[in-house]
Amino acid sequence: MPPSLTVLHSLLLFTTTFIAGVIVWQQAILMAVGGSLGGYLSAHYARKLKPQLIRKFVIFVAFSMTIYFFIHG
Repeated sequence: MPPSLTVLHSLLLFTTTFIAGVIVWQQAILMAVGGSLGGYLSAHYARKLKPQLIRKFVIFVAFSMTIYFFIHG
């Protein structure tokens, strides 16, 4: 899909979602701020740790989530 069509599609979807009142804006803004702050701080502190530790942590979390969703899915 060409980039201009992608932008038009995104604007159309946002407009219809906004008009329909589907989004609870107070919660959405809080989640956006929390996600941005968490992403920034995680990257900041992850750069100070050993790459091996980060790799093991990511593998552990991915494996744990896979098992959880396999059991509860």
